[in-house]
Amino acid sequence: KRGGGAGAARALAAGAIDVLALDDLHDDLLVATVDRAIDRHHAEEQFRVALAAAPAGVLVADDTGAITLANPAAEKLFGAAPGGLLWRRVDEFLPGRRDPDGDEVAVRCDGDERPVSVTRSTVDTVRARLALYWITDLAERRALERQMVAAQRMESVGRLAGGVAHDFNNVLTVIQSYGAFLRNSLPADSQQQADVAEILGAAERAARLTSQLLAFSRRQLLDPRVANLNDVVVAVSSLLRRLIGEDVDLVTSLAEDLGAVSVDVSQLDQVLINLAVNARDAMPDGGTITIETSNVTLGSDYGSRKPVAVPPGDYVLLAVTDTGTGIAPDIRDRIFEPFFSTKDRERGTGLGLATVYGIVKQSGGFIWVYSEVGVGTTFKIYLPRVASKPAAAGRETPAPQRETGEETVLLIEDDDAVRRATVRLLRAGGYRVLQAADGDEAVRVADGHDGRIHALLTDVIVPGRSVRDVADELRRRDRRLRVLYMSGYTENTIAHRGLLDDGIAFIQKPFSGGALLRKLREVLDAGE
Repeated sequence: KRGGGAGAARALAAGAIDVLALDDLHDDLLVATVDRAIDRHHAEEQFRVALAAAPAGVLVADDTGAITLANPAAEKLFGAAPGGLLWRRVDEFLPGRRDPDGDEVAVRCDGDERPVSVTRSTVDTVRARLALYWITDLAERRALERQMVAAQRMESVGRLAGGVAHDFNNVLTVIQSYGAFLRNSLPADSQQQADVAEILGAAERAARLTSQLLAFSRRQLLDPRVANLNDVVVAVSSLLRRLIGEDVDLVTSLAEDLGAVSVDVSQLDQVLINLAVNARDAMPDGGTITIETSNVTLGSDYGSRKPVAVPPGDYVLLAVTDTGTGIAPDIRDRIFEPFFSTKDRERGTGLGLATVYGIVKQSGGFIWVYSEVGVGTTFKIYLPRVASKPAAAGRETPAPQRETGEETVLLIEDDDAVRRATVRLLRAGGYRVLQAADGDEAVRVADGHDGRIHALLTDVIVPGRSVRDVADELRRRDRRLRVLYMSGYTENTIAHRGLLDDGIAFIQKPFSGGALLRKLREVLDAGE
């Protein structure tokens, strides 16, 4: 009929699949029916596109519970091949059970169970009532929540560790100082000399522990320079082979044209040593340690899957893999915590991986662990790539020729024991010492002194007037004044807090008498 053939052709061209009885329809009715078929087809096509792009799994089931439609996300969630869910019963995959956390359980095709959130609704059509299931996988969300809690716990423990290390460094300064006084006052061949040596040795070991705590809390003193990780790995490989023993093989796979990174090379050596020792201990019967480097580019999707923000960009990957016993899932989130260890007390302090974590984070990088029990473990470290070329090793600044002096030093230290010990050290070195417990007292002491004050030796954080204000005030009186700061925190932390400018003279507690006198002499001589 007139117009009917053209309308049918248009419908077929559009993909409409309705069967129209052309002979029984008038032209106007035929055209209207064709238009409705086209509209319905377009709507169905849009629905299929939206369904395929939906991030959640979507199932449609008929009134018998048979699945009539499943989108790709549902097939991925249940581990099914394309079309593999059709005409199977919904209750095979959603049995209605809940896990201990109260979330509904989904059963995959391989029998594995995953926590899910399910929204159910019904749709009435001309032919039947359909059930619609909107299914969100909670497994990844749970993993991210666990990682976020672990990251927050690490941050809290780090702040605590840094504060403890700072206070403990003050105590160690006193122990080391008075131990040195006692040693110098005793006959060289006396039994008391040996006793004092034990005391000082224990203090040195304690100082190393506080240094590791500061590393974990990202308050370690770093000296970053542009370097190639391949050079670092090659340089430390011989030492690693001696550490891991003959029954463990060390294999390196180093990428060509590796990008440069900005790191403290000596601290990165420590990272590799700690990871290698940790890997060795995980392989009591021998095995293989593999160290790999490569250039990687991380997209925004990578960072979105991690518990901390990972800026997209270019990185250098350093991976250390062992074929050891692996790390059990229930302790994996705790391995970077200080003092957490599965080893006997005699075999470790629990600070090895904590130190690695702190150094990597302070270097601007990220570290993740991948492990399977009975197979092995991989630690992956991502360090930001830099455009500069590795710098050649520079010449070290020569040590001062002498440690003693006759200048006048104003000391500000609020810890009474540390102040008394430091005064004694300075006077033993020949210096005249003025002392104060806080910033306000320091200004009063300076006001009451008739002669020149050559140097200000001060803790960074003291009560009352800030030491920066005190230094500025004294410099206005005498521009020749030299300033040496000291703290139980590290220079990086103090500078980060805005308490020190870069390049300011600084000595970290605990220090020996010789170290303090050498540093003070260096500061005074630099002003000549």
